[in-house]
Amino acid sequence: MSIKNKSGKMNKILSSIITALVIGLLIVLGPVDALNLGMSGFRETPYYSGEIINFLASIDINSNEIVPIQNITLEINTGSVCVFSVSGQKLKDCPGVTIDVVSSSPFGYGYGYNTFQPNWTGSNLSSNAGNYQGYGYGYGYGYGYGNQPSSLVYNISIQSPQFYLNIPSWNHFQLIAKTPTQTLNSRFQSILILNAPSEIGNFSMGTYDSQAMFNGVFNRTAHTFSGDVTWSGNPNIIRAGQGTYVETTEHSGTLLVNFRDPNNAMDPGMDWTGIYNETDWTINSVVNPSVSLSGRVFVPLD
Repeated sequence: MSIKNKSGKMNKILSSIITALVIGLLIVLGPVDALNLGMSGFRETPYYSGEIINFLASIDINSNEIVPIQNITLEINTGSVCVFSVSGQKLKDCPGVTIDVVSSSPFGYGYGYNTFQPNWTGSNLSSNAGNYQGYGYGYGYGYGYGNQPSSLVYNISIQSPQFYLNIPSWNHFQLIAKTPTQTLNSRFQSILILNAPSEIGNFSMGTYDSQAMFNGVFNRTAHTFSGDVTWSGNPNIIRAGQGTYVETTEHSGTLLVNFRDPNNAMDPGMDWTGIYNETDWTINSVVNPSVSLSGRVFVPLD
């Protein structure tokens, strides 16, 4: 037998041994974290119809992974809203949706797992949902995105309202990634969308003994208010109040108001300035700041 033939047999033997060791090692190691699909950036407080809903969608790919992602789908309330490529290009009509690529991984060739298994128990509401393990079985040379620790990140904005959004109600978002052999999903993210608040609202302010009441309407856009002051002990006395307010928090701020006799066209009225919050108000005369009035807020300016 020639040296060349012996060398060839030895190479085959060594190759078989190495292959067996690799397969054995993968079986011993079993599943390892491979990739994660997720969304972040949703706020915890309610959104209002007319607002832009903005969030980040990401697919984190671990080292040495090659994931052949064909397309990505944004589902809302279990319906497909937008399908786009890894490069962020829309593959179908996406009403109201804007997609900007924040970071991406280059397309390449290398070793990767052919199958991924969910690394969570329970429903897609589980906090760990969207995290997948790669298995050594079927480990082979392929193509796709990854090969180095990387993330596909997209900044997604939705202009509300849209026909696919439940308003007023909860809305459930999910990210879907499709490969030639599998469909992978993130956990559900839920947000509450309410009807837009009316531009015009009602307010009611009075003295602590409720003898004098100032009731009227306010404009949330113009930050103006007007109404009538009445006295329970003398209903014939009426004063008209008109002013402006500036919000410092959701239910508090400063105000400037003029009270005058609506039956006297020559009455210049009296200017008052003060503060209010969710429960109380205090105003002082602009001409004589030592004169002050205070009382309860029954329906706040908000």
